[in-house]
Amino acid sequence: MSSNKYLNIFFTFIVGLFLLTSAFRPSVQIVSIILALFLLYYYFYFKATKKGNIFSLNKNEKLLSISLVLMFASILPPLLTNNSLSVGFRELDIPSKYLLFALIALLLFKLKPRISSDILMYLIGISGFIFGLIAIFHIFIFPQMLYHGRFTGYSGINELGFMCGVISVINISLALYRKNKLFFLSAGLLSFIGVVGTGLRGSVLAVFCSLFVIFLVYCFYNRSLLVFAMKTLIFIAISFFVISYVVYDSLPTDRISYTKDELDSISKGDYNTSIGLRLVMYKEALAIFSLSPIIGMSAKSQHDNAEKIANISGFDHIIEAAKSGPVFGKKHNDMLNILATRGLIGFASLVLFYFAMTKMILLSNNSSIRIVGGGGILYCLFAGLSGDPLSGHTESTFLLLLLLFIFNTESYD
Repeated sequence: MSSNKYLNIFFTFIVGLFLLTSAFRPSVQIVSIILALFLLYYYFYFKATKKGNIFSLNKNEKLLSISLVLMFASILPPLLTNNSLSVGFRELDIPSKYLLFALIALLLFKLKPRISSDILMYLIGISGFIFGLIAIFHIFIFPQMLYHGRFTGYSGINELGFMCGVISVINISLALYRKNKLFFLSAGLLSFIGVVGTGLRGSVLAVFCSLFVIFLVYCFYNRSLLVFAMKTLIFIAISFFVISYVVYDSLPTDRISYTKDELDSISKGDYNTSIGLRLVMYKEALAIFSLSPIIGMSAKSQHDNAEKIANISGFDHIIEAAKSGPVFGKKHNDMLNILATRGLIGFASLVLFYFAMTKMILLSNNSSIRIVGGGGILYCLFAGLSGDPLSGHTESTFLLLLLLFIFNTESYD
């Protein structure tokens, strides 16, 4: 057996391990490190022995790799000002992962290990079943395992909500475009149970918005199948409604009443609620941006300038946060968070990342890449409007590795 075949077998095993264990913390992070070491070994082995192929990067692959490096580099300028590193290296934690992602991307593009498109799609489907069955187990069979009445599984609320959401969107997209529609549709609906169970309203809305766009695109390019698409859309909408009703009715905490109470508080001018903060945090982010538009502000700089920021924004949330020390809190929006903490440099790196990733997905001749990649990047965009998926540990690792894996599928189109 050739070295390239061994590489493909090991790569398939790693991808399977990644998708089948991602519901359990800290599997996603561990597998990403194993993958990086595994690819490094093969890269140097192929280079030394000439027993395998090492490919040159095309323009799109270079652009994506550079964007990941820049997403790390953009955190350095604010940390090198105002003696910001004196409070520790916490702010380097998540950005440093982008260096790991850049290394993995570079090695995947250079070595081009292959996984069967069908195997990857079915692994994504099975992962949807795993997420869904864990959700059913926790919500309906052993509700005492819930955390404050919300489904956290074995990884955490934010992490699980994001992973269940992106897997749900991708599986339902696969149900539209591929055979075995019942398998993928079931996987998508089951994983949606996990999204609803976490109580993350932004993640639920991100699933709805992503699938709405996907259905519009499907109808535009498959007008002869418009009746099938509408029937499928109605079935999924009814299924989502039933799932949401049953899950919310089973949870100890009433998220619907909680949401109504929050909206009532907002109508009275009290924005110190989960929804309220998301509606006004943009003021704080833009105030920080106005004070340091190029490089943004570190947690220490935000602490030192808390009063200025509050005066500009007309919102005193940051003053309360600064009483506990450096302001590490996020702005509940990926773009606003990066604008505030990394300025225009960071924002440019984020735009470059989305541009490079979207370009690679849309220009691909492999339908599997377009389906999985399109669903993943859409969900990330919508989830980023009320959360910080690209700034989270598990969420960013899961999304980026899944998107990178699809570029290494064998096409049978």
